Amino acid sequence: MDSAGNIYRHKVDFTALALQDPAFKEFLSAKGRLDFSNPDAVRQLTVSLLRRDFGLDVELPDDRLCPPVPNRLNYILWLQDLIDCTGDDFYKGFNADRDVVGLDMWDNTLPLMIYLFRANNDIDEKNLQYARQNVQRNNLQSRIQVVCTGAETEMITPGGEVAFVKKIIQESLDLREAVRWYTSMLGKRSSLLSLIDELQSLDNKNWAVTEFIQGDKTKRWAIAWSWKDIRPTMGVSRSVSNIPKKYLPFPSEFQFTLPCKSVDSLIEVIDTEINSFRIPWKWDNQRSSGLGFTMENAWSRQARRKRQQQEAAQDGSDQADIPFDTENAVFGFIIQVRRPGPKNADVTVRWVKGADSVIFESFCGMLRRKVEGR
Repeated sequence: MDSAGNIYRHKVDFTALALQDPAFKEFLSAKGRLDFSNPDAVRQLTVSLLRRDFGLDVELPDDRLCPPVPNRLNYILWLQDLIDCTGDDFYKGFNADRDVVGLDMWDNTLPLMIYLFRANNDIDEKNLQYARQNVQRNNLQSRIQVVCTGAETEMITPGGEVAFVKKIIQESLDLREAVRWYTSMLGKRSSLLSLIDELQSLDNKNWAVTEFIQGDKTKRWAIAWSWKDIRPTMGVSRSVSNIPKKYLPFPSEFQFTLPCKSVDSLIEVIDTEINSFRIPWKWDNQRSSGLGFTMENAWSRQARRKRQQQEAAQDGSDQADIPFDTENAVFGFIIQVRRPGPKNADVTVRWVKGADSVIFESFCGMLRRKVEGR
């Protein structure tokens, strides 16, 4: 999660908020404390934070659950990081021109995904009414569509959050790659592990997990899975502490450090080696990284012999540039070179596409041997 973008990475200063919002001041004690057992106080905290920090004017009913803003913002920022590192251009980064459409399924009066998503699915008539009013009050009709598709029998799921998300997992088997990422926030660590077991039983090889810690006590988890083979970064996909390694997705990054007098010479070695495989590959000097794809293990002995035979048959004629076929590639990678000190260089290989971790490991081992033996 991009902590720099999280305005709630530190505790909310209730005293400062009370000075800025008189309505919130009424619920603050003389010692600057908020009574979280008072639903009116919790509701006013949400209203005041949305008004001060996001310029939103919302109204919440007094007989419905009140979503905590800092907790939900953590989730939204993680979703943004997830989307940013699995974009169509494969380089991590925010793209303001990218059109992102998502479905936010909540039984709630407040669609808190408004900055990312354009649809909110609600199943309670009163919640639906308040959600629509809040959207209209803030002139967000062009960005959010509030719809009701559920029945009363769906308002409570037997089996709790695990059963609910398992149902989404099963439905994702039909939609598959029509949706890039399916995600859910969870209230229990045990739920996270159960859902990963479910994904693994269905042979899913591309999931991401994280945890959100807000304040001293509140902790939540989130899971994302995809049936596409575009891989997220490790910072996004493996940000959970104290769980067995089998529940973490395969590491998508490999880094090694080596002595280096000239970064340009190192880059030339890498560029020459990758180009020798006759695969789509391009180095970007501005990013100090290169992006490549392959349809097979192009560095194996068998592949090398095949290339030698093909080159001999061409009798030295010029070889045309190989077009990028990212859709059908079985393996995509980014190689990045950084210089942390005057005598060393860090080489990082990031797995950006593919389902076979063996190919990724083989590529990393090959590259390290070639570069260290230069």
